[in-house]
Amino acid sequence: MSDFSLAMNLLFGSVHLILMAMAIPSIIYALYLLRKIANK
Repeated sequence: MSDFSLAMNLLFGSVHLILMAMAIPSIIYALYLLRKIANK
């Protein structure tokens, strides 16, 4: 049981890291688009 819960924790941890790594560039890109729209 402990091995299973450890595997699940590793799985959710890696998914969380991937989501964070994907969210940061998309936030930067969204801010860039907003500035382009505002400069018009």
